[in-house]
Amino acid sequence: MNPKNIKIFRFKTLPYKTYLSLSEYFRKKRCENLVFCDHHPVITAGIQYKQESFKFQTDFISKQGVEIHYVKRGGDLTAHELGQIIIYPHIDLKKRRIFLTNLIETIINITKDLIEQEFHLSLIYKEEMPGLYTEKNEKIVSMGIEIRKGFTSSGIAINYSNSLKTFDYIFPCGYKNLKMNSIKNLLIEQNPTIKKIDDDEWNSKKIDFCKKWAEKFLKSLF
Repeated sequence: MNPKNIKIFRFKTLPYKTYLSLSEYFRKKRCENLVFCDHHPVITAGIQYKQESFKFQTDFISKQGVEIHYVKRGGDLTAHELGQIIIYPHIDLKKRRIFLTNLIETIINITKDLIEQEFHLSLIYKEEMPGLYTEKNEKIVSMGIEIRKGFTSSGIAINYSNSLKTFDYIFPCGYKNLKMNSIKNLLIEQNPTIKKIDDDEWNSKKIDFCKKWAEKFLKSLF
């Protein structure tokens, strides 16, 4: 199967409701692609979510301008916001005869290696709490794949330059002591002068990261 059949869509910011509609369309048409984007503040609840993972009443959260969506991916609660790097692989596993475990391994390895290559940050994968973490157990990358009819949706969210404020409304992944952090914060901790980097440069690096991620994904998986 020619990997060029996989389209690549890059959105600056994509409303989460729009993504849900797109993912259903992609699944119905078996349209394989990679979607790169970020979202306005939104909390998503996976099929294993617990009500106590919300720190506040959902009505209160909604009034703060944060959307809440209940989705069919695995896992508990997570948050999306502007400044993240969100990657949604829509892959026909059945047609390509790929096991889900192989897809997950590929996504994690590419993300881990590319973050180390581009930002010189070494992260740790935790299978029991799917995602990538610092040595201090701060979560940088969240992951939740949905598979229906042999076709994937949802994916990974990398805390890149986002504020992390949306996570204040939840216990991420249902863990009360789990701290979230971002690539930008980690780099500033290492070198405070990085604060002087403007938004355009951060966005430029983000675009470059996404291009390299897509190239590695197509090369590694196919």
